[in-house]
Amino acid sequence: MNCEKTISATTHGIIVSYSDAKKHMFVGYERPKYVKKIQLEGTAKYQNIDNFTPSQRELFMSTVYGFSAFTKNEIEAMSKTKKFKIKVAYTKANRILNRWKQEIINEGIDSLLISLFSNSPVIKKFTAVKGYDDNIICSISFKELGINKKQIANKLIEYGILPVNFYQLV
Repeated sequence: MNCEKTISATTHGIIVSYSDAKKHMFVGYERPKYVKKIQLEGTAKYQNIDNFTPSQRELFMSTVYGFSAFTKNEIEAMSKTKKFKIKVAYTKANRILNRWKQEIINEGIDSLLISLFSNSPVIKKFTAVKGYDDNIICSISFKELGINKKQIANKLIEYGILPVNFYQLV
């Protein structure tokens, strides 16, 4: 660690000054063109990690994320019928996915309690009760639960939110 080092940030870049060596180094903010292109346009490697086709992705995103999957201009250009369909699908999907998260968490807690207190009749009765509460919004992400987009799509197909031929859509 150099105690004689001073770092400053300007609107054009970062300046590192070494007062003991009387040297300065400037690192500009300008990024190479390929980095800007990736940031603005993305790449297939990063954009298509779920292996969904564009139509599958659009249907999945509108169902799972609702209107937040669209730009303001896209929403304004939509018909009332399409807006209504998105709202209904999003509401149903949200309720089903929230319940699913609660079930997954409850199963994990139940198995932990059973493993810790395997002889307790209270714990056995407690873990025998199953259910969920629609008033509780589960804030734990699917990523934290180890669930991917394909598993989410399969769950939504199972409940009829996504069409049965979802994986055949082009």
